[in-house]
Amino acid sequence: MKVSLENLKKGMQWWQQTSGWPPDYLNLEYYRIYQDRASGITEQWLTLTVDRLAKWSATRSSRPGNTKAKFLGLLNAKLPTLQTEYQRILDISKGEPSINTVSWEEIDTLTE
Repeated sequence: MKVSLENLKKGMQWWQQTSGWPPDYLNLEYYRIYQDRASGITEQWLTLTVDRLAKWSATRSSRPGNTKAKFLGLLNAKLPTLQTEYQRILDISKGEPSINTVSWEEIDTLTE
């Protein structure tokens, strides 16, 4: 599909009239993400997060066997490390971490 103002307007019209999604879907989703994490990086948070990623099709892969259950198991094994690292980042940022409060070098351990 060609990127154009006309196609953007058609997409916005479809979103508002046909999709059935909330008017500000992403903003609502961020509030849900924050709410899910309100009690910290827990097993419940991890389950909700992996469910969300699967719903977004973010767990798909060309490799056979990469399932939601497999991702959940791998991440569950890393949960103590994630908890420690997240607390360290919270301490650095003195609140909700953002690109304005932490540098890439301060958070790159999460991707290792």
